[in-house]
Amino acid sequence: MKDFRESAASRASDDAERLLARRLCDLSERAARSGVLVSTGFLSPSEQEFCRMILPLLPCPPVFDGGFEGAERAVVCFGEYGERPITALRLGHKTPLSHRDILGSVLGLGLERSVVGDIVAGETESRLVVLRANLSFLLSQFDRAGRTPLTVSELPLEDFAPPERKTERSVVSLASPRLDALVAAAWGLSREDAQTQLARGLVQLNHRPTLDCSKQIREGDTVSLRGRGKLTVGGTLGESRRGRLRIEIEKYI
Repeated sequence: MKDFRESAASRASDDAERLLARRLCDLSERAARSGVLVSTGFLSPSEQEFCRMILPLLPCPPVFDGGFEGAERAVVCFGEYGERPITALRLGHKTPLSHRDILGSVLGLGLERSVVGDIVAGETESRLVVLRANLSFLLSQFDRAGRTPLTVSELPLEDFAPPERKTERSVVSLASPRLDALVAAAWGLSREDAQTQLARGLVQLNHRPTLDCSKQIREGDTVSLRGRGKLTVGGTLGESRRGRLRIEIEKYI
């Protein structure tokens, strides 16, 4: 019988995922033996999806925590869940800051991308989720973003206001529930152009690149096209008079 580590690694699509598989297996095994809470840094949506793929193989089930419901980046925790391994910062500033301004300044302090979760940039106040292990360092060293001075304080996660996500609902008509058909209809492409985008690796299904044009879409799936945006697949609203599927989609704008 295959060791769970080998089974997890076999599902990886590249070296980065194989390293992640090894890390997740190590943490899960450690938690299963000791019961002590251990966690990753913040993972991207794609990395989280990979974790969900190998979840049945892991000896200790994980908890995903991004700080608030709907967070894009999240840590994966194993073991007895006590004090959360993440917290948040409130940034005060006199001029508007962008997501790039804030992230670039944190990375400029010598920290890894995995230290920072979601960032909500604002006109005079911004918020970001961070690893608790780096809190003291950030409170003492994170005093500006570019040329903009900052006032930095810890923000309880329960007071973290999630960003407002603007979406637009519409209905597309598909000959079949194939991924290439959805990409074409949602972004106004020909079927051939949609297939080209897929072949170039520019389409992600549930945060993972896919080249499979015939992949069947399902309600709740997330589909993105690089440079064009992201959408969530809604329910099927029946068929048109011509027998085409009418599917609701929700685009992020």
